[in-house]
Amino acid sequence: MGASYHLNKHFRIDAVYEHIFMAAESIDATENVGSNAQQSVLETNTVQADYTGSADIVAFGLNYQF
Repeated sequence: MGASYHLNKHFRIDAVYEHIFMAAESIDATENVGSNAQQSVLETNTVQADYTGSADIVAFGLNYQF
């Protein structure tokens, strides 16, 4: 969404607002680290998460025309 306002024939103010929606997501990952011929897995790393988010962006501009 945006708007402009002309102060006079030389100056204009612009304003913008944006809202970004981020979809709900999930992650479930497992990583085995360090196996070799002498040893089995040395370390297992697991990440599990559910997340969502949003962002708001606001911007202003001043324009001069001559």
